[in-house]
Amino acid sequence: ITMQSLLAILVFAVGVWAIVVACALLLYGSQMFTTGGLLLSLNLLVFTIVALCLSYLLGSLIKNRNAQSAAANTISLGMSFLCGVFVPQSLLGDSVLSIARFLPAYWFVKNNNDIASIATFTGNNLSPIVTGVLIQLAFAAALIAITFAITRQRRNKVPKARTAES
Repeated sequence: ITMQSLLAILVFAVGVWAIVVACALLLYGSQMFTTGGLLLSLNLLVFTIVALCLSYLLGSLIKNRNAQSAAANTISLGMSFLCGVFVPQSLLGDSVLSIARFLPAYWFVKNNNDIASIATFTGNNLSPIVTGVLIQLAFAAALIAITFAITRQRRNKVPKARTAES
């Protein structure tokens, strides 16, 4: 059931990603068909998967809708401030960047910055981008593994048998 619902959410997330890419095509036209545009689209797809996995984990941990909303806002805004979404990574201090490296949004923003700064794409300058994509995918895999472990633990939890005294 967990896998089926996760796949259903993935279909929805890919649909939303496709709408965003279609809007980018309308706004930027042929620039989206360049190597940079395709890499930005790929980076966004991978981060969409990470966000999906994180939200699925939160949804499986927290059942109250208000608490889910509070947790999602806290985590998304916290990652945004720490990882360079609101403030360029170049302006963030070394200690903040050291902490941000442990968050998937850092790698998404870093990849976007790297892609934007590359004039000619070669194997050497694509290497950090591939690394960033793989790290994001590792975050997604870890989040899914944690979700599966939690749901399995909850499913295997045996309710305490009632005694005759209670």
